[in-house]
Amino acid sequence: MRSARTAKHIIIGLLLLGILLVGGWYFLYPYSLGSRISASEPLSLSVNIAGVTVTGKDTVDTVTYEFQPDTQEYKALVSLLNDYDYHRSFLTLLPLEDYTPDSNTTTFQLQSTDSQYLLTDKGGFSAEPVSGGKSLVYAIGYLGSGKAEQLTAELQALLKSCTPVETHDDAEMGTT
Repeated sequence: MRSARTAKHIIIGLLLLGILLVGGWYFLYPYSLGSRISASEPLSLSVNIAGVTVTGKDTVDTVTYEFQPDTQEYKALVSLLNDYDYHRSFLTLLPLEDYTPDSNTTTFQLQSTDSQYLLTDKGGFSAEPVSGGKSLVYAIGYLGSGKAEQLTAELQALLKSCTPVETHDDAEMGTT
């Protein structure tokens, strides 16, 4: 009787350990940011810098760049994205209607013909179909926003050598 109870506890313990290992793998397995991009389609990259003025109004400055396949800039962008990984987070389990980052955040909105990706300097990464649908939110890096800030700095350095196709400064109404 006692050995049956001990065997039962061992089996339950092994099952729980297995569930924890599978769950850890599910959340922590890394995927390359560049893997979500097709190498044959043009990309649009908009840099949105959100902030708050001294008077309390929200502002967003947007600069848009176009990248065509087989250009040096395109290859540099894809290479940079291939150097960084994302992984699932608890927010991945809850598809969102819309993913809106916090104010005082720099976001990079990367759009291809069928998908739109949003990277933030705070560590967020979302993906959603252009045709509409739910946003899936992931995380860049594992310990805080250090990797995301590093990616943001490298993207900004890359974009200094590119020519923007559109610049837009927007001061929204309202206070924070």
